[in-house]
This record gives sequence, structure tokens and C-alpha cells, in this order.
Amino acid sequence: MCNIGDIDVIFRDGEDYNGNNKIAISERWYVWRINENFRYVGKLESNDRNAEIDIVKALKEIIERMKTGKYSYYYPGFE
Repeated sequence: MCNIGDIDVIFRDGEDYNGNNKIAISERWYVWRINENFRYVGKLESNDRNAEIDIVKALKEIIERMKTGKYSYYYPGFE
């Protein structure tokens, strides 16, 4: 087994996201960390705004995110 150290990543998921690109801004967010319970926060505030979207991604989407800092698919914003 390989020890990769501490991983302190916060994730988010929008309660109203269902692929509907008409929802531009969500105020219904959940956030969590690995091995922790989901926490409903509503509107994303402070450090929660740094949370990563929790969708499983294809390798090319991960590379695109690393290169551009943006996701290659639609997901509602928070502001």
C-alpha cells in the first residue's frame, strides 16, 4: 500500500442539478470531505466555494480541468 499523505479536499454537489442547463446559479449545495457525512449548506460561502464538483470524470476531462481550471461540461455556478 502506498501512503499518499493527508488529503484535505472538499467536494460539492448541487441539489437541483440534473443536467438542466437552464439552472445557471444554484443556492442548494451539499459539501463534504472524504470519510465525512454530507452537509447541506444552501448557498456556498467562504471556503466552501473552493469545493470540487463530485462527478466521476473521464481522463480527458481531468486533463482539461488541470490545463484550463474549468470543467468541460455544464454545471451550475454559485454566484
